[in-house]
Amino acid sequence: MSLITSTERELAAPLDQPATPSSHFKLALIASALRVREVLEPEQTASEFPFLESYAEEAATLCGAAPGPGLRTRLRQEVARWAAPHKSVLPLSALASGTNLSADALDLLLIIGLIEEDPRFGPLFEWAQPGSPGQQRPTLGLLTAWLRDEEDCVGIRSALRRLCELGLIGVVNPDAPRLFWAYEVTPILWDVLRGETDLSGATWLSFRKAMEVPSLQQLILPPQIQAKVRAMPEMLAAGKLSAMIVRGPLHNGRKTLLRARARAAGYGVLEVEPGHKLDGAKPACLGTLCILLNAMPLFTVELAPGETAAIPSLGCYRGPQAVALSRQGAIDGKITERGITLELPLPHSADRRRLWSRALEIREEDLPEWTDRFRLTSGCIHRAAELARREALLEGTRELDHHHVRRGVRALQQPLENQTRRIEDGAAWDHIVAAPDVLVELHTLAERCRFRELLASALGPAASSHGVKALFGGPSGTGKTLAARVLASELQLDLYRLDLSAIVNKYIGETEKNLNQVLSRAEELNIVLLLDEGDSLLTTRTAVQSSNDRYANLETNFLLQRIESYEGILFITTNALHRIDAAFQRRMDVLIDFRMPDAEERRQIWRLHLPPDHEVAENWIDDAARRCHLSGGQIRNAALHASLLALGRGSPVRTADAANAVFREYQKIGAVCPLRRPGGG
Repeated sequence: MSLITSTERELAAPLDQPATPSSHFKLALIASALRVREVLEPEQTASEFPFLESYAEEAATLCGAAPGPGLRTRLRQEVARWAAPHKSVLPLSALASGTNLSADALDLLLIIGLIEEDPRFGPLFEWAQPGSPGQQRPTLGLLTAWLRDEEDCVGIRSALRRLCELGLIGVVNPDAPRLFWAYEVTPILWDVLRGETDLSGATWLSFRKAMEVPSLQQLILPPQIQAKVRAMPEMLAAGKLSAMIVRGPLHNGRKTLLRARARAAGYGVLEVEPGHKLDGAKPACLGTLCILLNAMPLFTVELAPGETAAIPSLGCYRGPQAVALSRQGAIDGKITERGITLELPLPHSADRRRLWSRALEIREEDLPEWTDRFRLTSGCIHRAAELARREALLEGTRELDHHHVRRGVRALQQPLENQTRRIEDGAAWDHIVAAPDVLVELHTLAERCRFRELLASALGPAASSHGVKALFGGPSGTGKTLAARVLASELQLDLYRLDLSAIVNKYIGETEKNLNQVLSRAEELNIVLLLDEGDSLLTTRTAVQSSNDRYANLETNFLLQRIESYEGILFITTNALHRIDAAFQRRMDVLIDFRMPDAEERRQIWRLHLPPDHEVAENWIDDAARRCHLSGGQIRNAALHASLLALGRGSPVRTADAANAVFREYQKIGAVCPLRRPGGG
C-alpha cells in the first residue's frame, strides 16, 4: 500500500510543483515511515515487514537518490526546500511555526498516526511491543525504546506531553501503567493536517474559509460602527487588540460582522456552536485548529441578566478571538483585557430599507411603503424575504406583497409560541365602545407606536429607548384586551399574549430568564406583546421579612430594569391597579383607565353584539342598558348565550333570550338581577 498514487508521484517526483497540504502531509509521512524502518534490523524489515521497502523505493524516486543510509535526511531536506515558498498554506508548516514544535516532536506525531493511513503498521507496532499483546498503537515504552538512542531525539516524554497539551494526541488507556500508555492522534486535527477542511464530523464547531464570508464592504452598518471597524486593522497589527466582542439582538448580524472582520485580517473563521461546553481537551484542540487553518475562533454566547460566561484559554493560539454576545450578561476572563466591545443595535429605518432592497431584489426607490412597518433585525429581514417568496410561489405568483411578507415574518415567530400565544387579529375601532377620553388616549397610543422610531430620533439622547409601554387598568370586561387587539390590527402587527404558566418558575432566577428570553425575541421580531393580568408579576415590593420576600423583590427589580430598556411594544393589563408597584407605573409611557360603561355605552355594546336579525325589543335594550350595570365583557357573554338559545330553537334572538342571558350573568356573579325574571318564549 503506497501513500502516493502514480499520478501524484509524477507531479511530485521533481519536487518542483506547487505544494499542497495533502502532498506535503504524505511526503512527511513517508519520512516518518523511513524513521521506523531505520530503527528495525534490515533482516526484520525484509522478512517480517517487506512493505517498508516500498517507502524507501518511493523516497529514493522522489529524491533521485539510492535507498541507502541518509535517505530520510535527504528527503526531509528536499521536502523543506520544496515547501518553503508555500508555508503559509501548509498545515504542517503552520503547526511547526505556530507551536514551536521541534522536528522530532512532529516525527513522533506522524509515527503515532501512521496506522491511520496504512493499517499494515498495526501488526508492526504489536510485534515490536510484546509486553502489550493486541495493542496496535505505539506505546510510551515502544517510542522511548526506538528513539532514545538517536542523537537528534531528546526528551521523548517531554515531546509527547507537549503533543497532548496541544490536543494533537491522546492516551487510549490512561488506566494502564505509564510505560504501557498507547497513543492515538485526534481525528479532527489529523484530518486537517491531511489537507481536509470539512469539519462536518465535529458537531461542536464549523469552519468557514475567508473567501466564503461577506466582506466588510458588503455589510450594511451604522456609521458609528463602520468607523470603529475601520480602526481595527491597525490595532490588530500593533498588538493592541486581541479580541472583538459584538453585543446585540439575535439574528442581527453580530457573527456576520465578526466573520467579515476576520476576512479583512486574512483569517478564516472557526465557529463554536452556541451553548456547547468546551471541556476536556477541546480548548487546546480548538487553539491548534485555529493555527492549522489560519482561522479566528468565534464564540456565540447567549446569557440571561446576571449571568457570566468564561471564554477558555486556547493553549498555544495567540491570534485574535471573537465573541458574539447577547445584550445581557458578561464575559469573564483575559479575553476582555485587550478586547473591544461593539454594541450592534437594531437597524434604523434607512438601513432597513437597504436591507429590504437587497433581500427582495428591488431597487430602494421602488420599495413598497409597507416594508417600513417591519422593524426587524438584519438577519430576520433576509429570512422573512426568503419565506415570503415561498408564500408567493405557493399562490402561483412571483409578485410579493405585504401579506406574503407578513406570513413570512409570522413563520419566524414560531419559537415564541412556546411561551406565548398569538391572538387572532381582525378587531377594528368600531368594535370598541368606551368613554371619549379613553378613545382619544387609544388613538394617541396608536400614533405613538406608529411613529416611535421617528420620535426617538427627534428626541435624540433624551429618548431612553424605541419602545412603547402602555398600562391598561380597570375592572374585568371593560375592553382592555380588545383595545390591545384593535391597536395591533391598526399597526398591522401580530399580537402575542404572554403565557404566565410557561414563564413563572419555582426555581430562583428562572422566571427572570424566561421573561428576558421572551422580551428579547419580541424585540427582534417586531410583535406586540400583551401581558395580561400584569399585577401577578408587577406587584408592589414589600419589606423583607423572609427569603421569599427578598427573591420576590429581586424579580420585581429585574422587571423594572428590563421593561425600562424594552424596545418593542408592550401592553400590560390589570384589574388591580393598586397592586402594581408605583415604579412600574412611572415607567409606563401611557396609562389608560378603562371604566365601567355608562348607560349609553352599554346600549351601544348591546347593539354591537346582538345579531343583525335579532328581534329583541328596543325598549328592553334601553331598560337593560339603564338598569343592568354590566361590563362590556358581561354584555358580550349575554349576547352570545342569547344567540345560542336562538340557534337551538332555529329562530332569531328574541327578547326572552336576551333576558334569560342577562339573568344568567347575574347568577354567575351571585347578584340580584334588577330586571324581572324572564318567562318563556
